[in-house]
Amino acid sequence: MTELGRVVGAAARAAGLPYVDAIAEGWFTDAQASLIGADHIHPTWAGHARIADLLGADLTHLAMLPAART
Repeated sequence: MTELGRVVGAAARAAGLPYVDAIAEGWFTDAQASLIGADHIHPTWAGHARIADLLGADLTHLAMLPAART
C-alpha cells in the first residue's frame, strides 16, 4: 500500500467509511495499460468501465451496495 493509500484509508476508517485501494488491489497493471489514456494518467472509457465493475464488486462485498439482480 502506498503512503497515500494509508493516509486516505485511515481517514476513511476514522469517518466510519470503507476504503477501497485500487492500487493495492492491482486494478491497473501493465496488462491493463491499454485502459489508460494517451496522457498516461486518466482511464479510457473501457478503463472507467473496469473501475465501475471492480468498485461495484468491492462495495457489494462490503455490503455497501445490494447484490446485483439477475
